[in-house]
Amino acid sequence: MRKILKYIKKEVVLFISLLLALASIAFVPPDNHYFSYIDFHTLTIMLGLMIIMAGLRSLGIFSMVGKWMLEKTSNVRSLAIVLVMLCFVFSIY
Repeated sequence: MRKILKYIKKEVVLFISLLLALASIAFVPPDNHYFSYIDFHTLTIMLGLMIIMAGLRSLGIFSMVGKWMLEKTSNVRSLAIVLVMLCFVFSIY
């Protein structure tokens, strides 16, 4: 029992989402169209993105880019501006 409680404390978001999923079943009873609610195309794209990000992380790409950005900026304010502008520019595409 202690192991279960320890795991629940460690994974609070997982436990809350599980409880909410179970509560949603009470309000929307399962039927034949239940699996059509899940967008498998989007889930597949997100899985691919997570796999690519994990690969780039294991290669140390993010550390190299972070070090490069720190070398190019002179203070925290300019680094913050660069990061915000990167998010802005990449969100366009």
